[in-house]
Amino acid sequence: MLRTTDANLAARLSQAGHTSEDAEGSRPVITTAALAPGEYAVQAITPSERVTRSNTGPAPLLTAAELAQARRGKVLLNRTIEGEPGRVLAISLGDGGVAIAGVSLDNNNSTLRQVTSGLVIGGAVFVIVAGLRS
Repeated sequence: MLRTTDANLAARLSQAGHTSEDAEGSRPVITTAALAPGEYAVQAITPSERVTRSNTGPAPLLTAAELAQARRGKVLLNRTIEGEPGRVLAISLGDGGVAIAGVSLDNNNSTLRQVTSGLVIGGAVFVIVAGLRS
């Protein structure tokens, strides 16, 4: 599931990359509405760590150290996004800027809980039936 999530995050990064071409002095495009379940957070950060595009507010999703690491290569980590566990992918845009995409892992965690419950219940039933048959 995380591989699929990571692939979807990579696809969203192209969105952030296309919108990061704003000049340092241009007016940022930032929205602050809460993300809907399953909606991706997307940010574009300039070399001076200024957020130029964001649908999660004006603060970067990454720390200064993580942004520096993203400028050197890809950064993939778990992070709290709007108070929920999430997955974040960041890459360098080549000009010192960074594109960031993130998504809540709530759906993944819910699916894992359901699968685990099914395995526990199914396993218990199997053990009981096997015990009765022997």
